[in-house]
Amino acid sequence: MKHPKILILDNATSATDTNTEAKIWQAFRNEMPDVTKLIITQRLGGIVDADQILIMAGGRIAAAGTHRDLLATNEWYRQLYETQTKRGGGQHD
Repeated sequence: MKHPKILILDNATSATDTNTEAKIWQAFRNEMPDVTKLIITQRLGGIVDADQILIMAGGRIAAAGTHRDLLATNEWYRQLYETQTKRGGGQHD
């Protein structure tokens, strides 16, 4: 891979365990800090540090904000985060 301006990742870590997933996201942050990353995922581990999180429902944006914003304002996001972190997905609140 060369030096992209934008990198689109669609369920890039879905087949990895949570420790490997954390290492992958850390590498993206450290090795590609100036690359815009669009991450499509159902696992929240890699997106809690995102500048902006969009929740899609029915092909539309249902909610948007930072991880902290969504924890405070979106029940669906909060429940998903709590479910995933109880399974050992880490803490980022």
